[in-house]
Amino acid sequence: MNVSPISPEAFATKALSSTIDYAVARKALDQAEQQGDAAVALIKAAADVGRASRGRFSAGASPGETGARLDVSG
Repeated sequence: MNVSPISPEAFATKALSSTIDYAVARKALDQAEQQGDAAVALIKAAADVGRASRGRFSAGASPGETGARLDVSG
């Protein structure tokens, strides 16, 4: 098997390129993780609002609200 020798300069260039590639990939993964954490926080906040408002809101109008006597039977 013939393997051509690589110059030290070419090796250093490849090593630097690889280091940069890993740094860019790490940054992209960190950003994705932060976005995921933000999405989870948003979902938890929405769930908290739902729990806090349980029973306060309903699909139909209460007797004192506008539209309570609206005929929607068709």
